[in-house]
Parts: sequence; C-alpha cells; structure tokens
Amino acid sequence: MGADLLRSDEWVREQIRHVSAEIGEDLERICLKGPERTLMRAAVVQPLLTIIGLGYARKLADAGLAPDLVVGHSLGEIPALAVAGVLSPEQAVRVAARRGRLMDQAAARAPGGMAAVFLSLAEVESLIGQVGMAGRIFVANDNAPAQVVVSGAAEPLAEFLRLAQAVRPGCCKPLRVSGPWHTPLLEEARAQFQDWLAAIPFANPRIPLIANATARAESDPDRLREHAAIQLTHPVHWRETMAELRARHARTLLEIGPGRVLAGLARLNGFGNETHVRGVNSLQAIVQVRADYSAGGGK
Repeated sequence: MGADLLRSDEWVREQIRHVSAEIGEDLERICLKGPERTLMRAAVVQPLLTIIGLGYARKLADAGLAPDLVVGHSLGEIPALAVAGVLSPEQAVRVAARRGRLMDQAAARAPGGMAAVFLSLAEVESLIGQVGMAGRIFVANDNAPAQVVVSGAAEPLAEFLRLAQAVRPGCCKPLRVSGPWHTPLLEEARAQFQDWLAAIPFANPRIPLIANATARAESDPDRLREHAAIQLTHPVHWRETMAELRARHARTLLEIGPGRVLAGLARLNGFGNETHVRGVNSLQAIVQVRADYSAGGGK
C-alpha cells in the first residue's frame, strides 16, 4: 500500500514518521509488510489510509486535476475534508490518528465487528427485528440498494450471523475490521473526539463536500466538525450520497486510495458505462488518468 509514494514523496514520509513517533509503531514497515493484524488496528490503518490518500490527491492536484465535488466513505471523509480545504492535510492526518486511537480504545472496552448483508435497507431492518436483534445489531453503512453493513458487539454479531443465515442463506459476510464501528457502542469515543475537535479550526469548503451524515453538501464549518464526530456512532448514508452525485450529473468518479470498493459501489448505485470510474491507487494510475483527461479534451 502506497509503496511508490513511500519511495518518492517526502511529505508522505514525513507524515508517517510523525505518526509513528506518536503511537510508537513503525508505520512504514507495517504499511509495506504488515502484519495484517497490526495494520487493521484503527490507530494504525486510519492515519495510514489518510496519508496515502492525501499523497495521491496532492499528486492529482500537481497534474492539474482538480475535483468539482468531493466525498469520502467513513474514514474517507477526513481526507475529503482536506481536499475540500476544510482542514489542512497535516490537520487531517492528526484528526485521523486521534479518531483511530479513540476507536481502538472503544473496541477494547466493547469488542465487536461488522458484516455485509446483501439485502436492501428495509429488508435488513426487517431481518434484525425478525431475529430479535433490535438494539443489539445496528445498521452501520447503507452502501447500495442491495448492500448494507451491520455492526455490533462480538457475541450479538455472531448470533445475528447465525440467525440471519438460517433465515436468508448466504446473505451475510463478516468483514475484516477491528471493532463495532458506527454504533452507539462508540458513544464515549464520540464524546471525547468531539471535545478534542473543538480546538481544531475548520474552514469553509472551497468545493462542495457531501457529508456521510446527511448525504448532502454541507458548507458550515461547525456542522462539518459536528458531523466528523457523530459519524462514529451514526451510519454512513452512502446509497443516498450516490443518488446525490447522480442528481449532480457526475460523469467522472476518481476513487483515491487503496482498493476498488467504492468503484464497485458506484456501479451498484446506478452509475453505468456513461460514467468513467477510475481508481487512483498508484502514481502510474495518475499518469493514466491525466492521459485520459487530455484525450477527452479536458472533460
């Protein structure tokens, strides 16, 4: 993850050195070599993903590719705030690092996890009630018309998966995460994070930013600060966010950072072949995106 940036980008290396010293881990080594168990700790993976994502975003800007609108899924909203000019890149890394540490602390108090359920939101909410798990299992991400992520403490989640598979065989898939994210189980972390964020200056965005909490463009710095905190205990409204992007006639979507999850979700949310969906997870990908942009006459 981010090996080309680590070889060539001093800003990325500097940020990784700073966070490594702060949390007492060699993030460069973990980023490149693992082990995966350490990488998946929120205190490690969240600042790393933010640094790598912003590293590629900075390279896109250097190539003359500026977004008309920005959005980030869950943690991705933190680097999105930086791309929109609400936070500086360095502030975004600090925010992601604090967010990750607080989430790890919450997970230590209330271990849990998440699972993808390949049903609609209405079907998932009905299933939760049907198996008697209301108030114990929570909708964490409404990702697409037929993909919802649920979250909860370890024992209720295991029970939910067993019961759900009995009712709807093959409907669930456990996710590799380290805690019960986007649930009331993180309320203490949310309160601590909100208090800490009070000292972080948030600016007006320079470009529209669609917030996870509301699925609409938000421009008030105080509301954006509040959304950054309540996101820990509230679901990500990604399906509605994608609908907002379609309503704004988005025709090119760039997914910045490792993986292709969001590109896949874009297709599941109705973006067809008329929409260019590109992954930006390497320096070579930026070269290709710039070439495609030039070939298309700058559109």
